[in-house]
Amino acid sequence: MNVFGSSPRAPHRLKWLLALLVGIGSTAILFRKPVQEAVLLRSFLTSESASEPAFFALAEVAKDRFALLLRIWNTKKIPHRMLVVTYLKDNAGARPDSYRRDESLLLSATMDADASVRELALATLAQQRHPAVPRLAAALLRDADPQIRLLGVQYLRKQDASTALPLVFNLLDDPDPRVVTSADAALRMWTGQDFSVRMTHAAITSAGDTNLEPENLKIIQDGVNRWKEW
Repeated sequence: MNVFGSSPRAPHRLKWLLALLVGIGSTAILFRKPVQEAVLLRSFLTSESASEPAFFALAEVAKDRFALLLRIWNTKKIPHRMLVVTYLKDNAGARPDSYRRDESLLLSATMDADASVRELALATLAQQRHPAVPRLAAALLRDADPQIRLLGVQYLRKQDASTALPLVFNLLDDPDPRVVTSADAALRMWTGQDFSVRMTHAAITSAGDTNLEPENLKIIQDGVNRWKEW
């Protein structure tokens, strides 16, 4: 019998307990960061808004950056997709190897429902001189939104005339005068022909009014006829 009233196994139990506590503490420290990152990612993906600091924090620590971007892209939320394409644009030149892997995401983004996402993706591909840019720009010419058609003309102006000129020439029959005058400007640049049409002729008379000054409308119509005769 122990006169002090304690078991001879007590020191061993104490050591075992201390070792267990140390192990639990080490495990908690080891896994705390991954758990925090998982919680942050889940919160970011489920949120309707997209926190830019949270996005960059996730991108900074991601082991597979492309997999993270693809997961965020697949939320189909416009704020999230804008962050993805902005990130890809900002890093396309700095990380050429990564850009080749990101190419599929950028091509998908050019077909996005949101015009801002499409424009940013196309700008990134144009910046990298991607061979699909003429085809993608031509597709914009069929969009119902005249602003998107104008964007298509903008990108086609930078392409070889032998490819782009026939596509832009067809826009002389576009219902929007702004598109027509933009097409004229591109044709004038490629051919050197000047039929006195200017983009300012498509300016509206006042805010909220869609009518052109009669003399400007006549200049545009005459210019279109002269292009067709030429």
